[in-house]
Amino acid sequence: MKRVRWFILVIAVLLPGIVLAQGTGGIAITGSVTNGTPGGALPVGDPVTLQFYSQGEWLAIYTTTLSVDGTFRFTDFDTDVGSDFVTHIVYQDVDYYSAPTKLTDEADVVTDIAVYEPTTNPSGVVIDQMHYFIAPAGDSVRIAEYYLIGNTGDRTYIGTENADGVRTTLTFTPPAGAS
Repeated sequence: MKRVRWFILVIAVLLPGIVLAQGTGGIAITGSVTNGTPGGALPVGDPVTLQFYSQGEWLAIYTTTLSVDGTFRFTDFDTDVGSDFVTHIVYQDVDYYSAPTKLTDEADVVTDIAVYEPTTNPSGVVIDQMHYFIAPAGDSVRIAEYYLIGNTGDRTYIGTENADGVRTTLTFTPPAGAS
């Protein structure tokens, strides 16, 4: 009989703690925004979004604001562990995203965003990789080019506006006679 009482006592003592830990726990997505440009500002008070997606479609979007210390925290969202998400902020009319991440059952999932001051100077823009794909196509040759573009500077290149007010960052002109 003593053995049964001891077992009941252990359950009675541990069970409330377990229930309390599960009830107040929960998953949080936290992060910080940093400015990679020396002397750059932070968009304190601006909206930060948490965006869940699947197969190229946004499933749910939640919003909070960036705190004075450059951090953000999402705790009130409804989604399943294993869902894909990004965090997002707009700074100086440029969209910045965190790396795509999967929601885990960890207590805190950290996802940071780096922003940069804008520039219209393209000097930091480089081609990191270039690939040609050449394939016969009947009596002609099909040539495709693939470029991986990078930025070696500490500012975001935002391009220039044309006469129609359209901002262009990169253009390619095919050779004469190409279609």
